[in-house]
Amino acid sequence: MLFGKKVIALCLSRVNDDVSRDFIEHLSYFLKERDWRLFVYASCSDLFWNSPEEIGEAYVFS
Repeated sequence: MLFGKKVIALCLSRVNDDVSRDFIEHLSYFLKERDWRLFVYASCSDLFWNSPEEIGEAYVFS
């Protein structure tokens, strides 16, 4: 909770992709109707290959 509001944080690597944008938009409307808040964070990589760079980047979001 943040300032008495429930919060969902979403981390995506392709925020500007059409599919991601549609997902974020629909999720945002869904949560707004329920008085929740959505934080969207963009990552530079997909974070699932476990390369040293991605491991370092993933620590920012944990």
